[in-house]
Amino acid sequence: LWHPVQGIGAVIEASEKFLRAVFHLPDREVKSGEDAKSRPAAERIAGIFLTLTVLFVSTGLTGLFLKICGMANRYLGIAAEGILCGRLLALRSLAEAGFSVRDPLQRGETEEARRAVSMIVGRDTQRLDAEGIAKAAVETVAENTSDGVTAPLFYMILFGGKSWKGLTLKTWILSCIAMAAFTGALIVLIGVKGEMLVPMCVYGFALMLLIFSTLSGAVRFRSGAWWVALLGAVLFTFSDSLIAIGTFGGDFAGREFLVMLTYITAQSLLACAANAIGGASVISSCPKRGPIMT
Repeated sequence: LWHPVQGIGAVIEASEKFLRAVFHLPDREVKSGEDAKSRPAAERIAGIFLTLTVLFVSTGLTGLFLKICGMANRYLGIAAEGILCGRLLALRSLAEAGFSVRDPLQRGETEEARRAVSMIVGRDTQRLDAEGIAKAAVETVAENTSDGVTAPLFYMILFGGKSWKGLTLKTWILSCIAMAAFTGALIVLIGVKGEMLVPMCVYGFALMLLIFSTLSGAVRFRSGAWWVALLGAVLFTFSDSLIAIGTFGGDFAGREFLVMLTYITAQSLLACAANAIGGASVISSCPKRGPIMT
């Protein structure tokens, strides 16, 4: 399916063309290390309008869309939020980009791999050998993992419901211990090593923090919604673990079906729990009124 970042890129491209036409600015390539103050004033003003346009479209229209869905039907709003949150994680796009370079390299087709890597990097790839092509692909996938996976997941955990407010030192410590155990198990079972160790540790910590923050909420607030969130967090971690197993050579029959089943179930549970927890927090924050005097 289409990723939201692709839409933001299309908005940037269309807005830039429109603003260059309005301000009569020629197309030009920005030089490396160029100071923004050295650019024409009209170009800087157009850049401000471009920034505001992108922010309005990416946040304002998204918020308006979710508001309309929620006003039309509560469950439609939940479904819309769940789908948008799920689409923010670009796991498949990153995998396809990496595999499009890896597969030709494994077959010894350097020219095909060079063509594929030129589609995902901004550098000149004509002089790269097989090793350079592989390094460029790994570097690009690693950089985009931050934008497509780590950052969205981090902010979902941080601002989802009230979980971030209830995090204690004990929760952080347990998350670190569980992350070490989780990452160690993956290293032993599927042989993760080298440059993938640091991303695996960071992502493992995010998953464990998700589990222990929901567990902390369930124990603290004794609410069924928090237990639903905990179940969703566990299923989400299980689903991503299956993806890691398949990525590093531990595939088995029915894995892809099990990944999608647990992923969709987890997203649904997390969306429903977030909606219930958010609604409860709004109600609890409303001031209590006394009886009306007549």
